[in-house]
Amino acid sequence: MKKVYSFVAIALLTTGAIFAQGFNGKIKYSFKAEGEGMEQAAAFMPNSMVMTYLKQNMILEFEGGMMTMMMGKMLFNGKKGKGYMIKDSEETIYIMDSPKEEEEKEGHEPVVENTGETTNIAGYECAKYAITTETPMGEQISYAWVTDKIQPTKPKKGGNLNMGGIAAISAQGLPGMPLKVEMQAGAISIILEAMEVDSRTPDKKLFKLPKGYDKEDFNPNMFGGGGMGF
Repeated sequence: MKKVYSFVAIALLTTGAIFAQGFNGKIKYSFKAEGEGMEQAAAFMPNSMVMTYLKQNMILEFEGGMMTMMMGKMLFNGKKGKGYMIKDSEETIYIMDSPKEEEEKEGHEPVVENTGETTNIAGYECAKYAITTETPMGEQISYAWVTDKIQPTKPKKGGNLNMGGIAAISAQGLPGMPLKVEMQAGAISIILEAMEVDSRTPDKKLFKLPKGYDKEDFNPNMFGGGGMGF
């Protein structure tokens, strides 16, 4: 149970690597987790994920499930190269730094291939790509359905606030924004699919950190069960 919860939490946080060039608005994804142990973990899983963009900033929020409360809200600042997990219930902000340039270069670049398949997602024509990544557990293949009408870009700093090694969403070589992603790790798969795309510019006040909260360094091990009662 702890391993399932930890993997899903880290995989979701990894989606913070998505930034959209020239797109100010909101994308809402449905969330589905399947595989060994997921029936027992169902009560903890969110049912949707919302990503809100404004220039070099992005907010990542989850809806439904106990994990939504435990993870709080993520704010990624592409100008400063930092991410923040904001937990209102604790009045605490956990600070996530992007890896140093030399750390980003370690490991193998994912291999991206166009499968030739297309489908319509949330009103956008999307092409299906396979992303093959070498991991300590061996070769891992994920899939992304991408629209070239919304273009992702690497922020000025912190383009790889990646804590889980899931390459499907942030892989180099994708020609646009993924509106559907299938990520696989062992016997567990996670599927994110855009339900709606809202191109209205969000209020910039949403991207400000709350005042008066304590600040601590983020530790991915906090999702391994310790301190969360699992």
